[in-house]
Amino acid sequence: MRHLLKIASAAALATVMLGSAHASVYTFNFQGNDNSNTFGTLGNSRTATASNGTSSLSVRATAWNFSGGTTNASYLGNYAAGLGNKDNAADEHLVDSFGATDFILLQFSTPVTLTSAIFNAFSSPNFNQKSDSDANIRVGTGGMNWTTNPFSDGASQASVLAMFPTMFTSYVTSNSSSPRPLNTGSLRSTSWIIEAGGADSLIDGFKIGQVTASAVPEPATWALMILGFGAAGVALRSRRAKAARVHYAF
Repeated sequence: MRHLLKIASAAALATVMLGSAHASVYTFNFQGNDNSNTFGTLGNSRTATASNGTSSLSVRATAWNFSGGTTNASYLGNYAAGLGNKDNAADEHLVDSFGATDFILLQFSTPVTLTSAIFNAFSSPNFNQKSDSDANIRVGTGGMNWTTNPFSDGASQASVLAMFPTMFTSYVTSNSSSPRPLNTGSLRSTSWIIEAGGADSLIDGFKIGQVTASAVPEPATWALMILGFGAAGVALRSRRAKAARVHYAF
């Protein structure tokens, strides 16, 4: 009976560890209270933390733009509709592809998969067309420290793109303010770029109102899970060994 209890306990431990190893989902709401005319320091950063009740995840956001083959720091505004770029006092306060191509860099405290986002679309008289909110999503390579910029103001666009070699595009047929699946599959990284633009001829402009990320289990969690399965295996092997030593007399 004790052997059965040992096996059951080990199996229960393994089950608990397996459940805890499943990726945790975190939702970051970026609606703020910046005035639309606010223009602050270029290259500023904003940090947010989301919790799912049992653990937490942090993200650091910065704003940039590509112009003439160069990467330039922008002001990151936390507006009522979400995060947006402002390159100068007269610039649109959006992530847009009018003139320079704006993008926001998201750096997470642990590798994540982006699962969905809310892109609140905006139009502008400068665009001279209807608003669109297509986005290019770029995935960073490993080894980037999430608390510091991985590249500097004035870096070449080519060098930045080399750090984010994988890209897919999020197209929309309507500018809904509902969460948009990003369909990143199994791609995971601490660093992601959300860039205005797409393959069509429309100019894109939006603010990032929300991002949902799925975090990869930490190595320690995997170790605990393996330990749980190992304990179950040892208990089962011990029971079989003792059962094999039983002799029957006739």
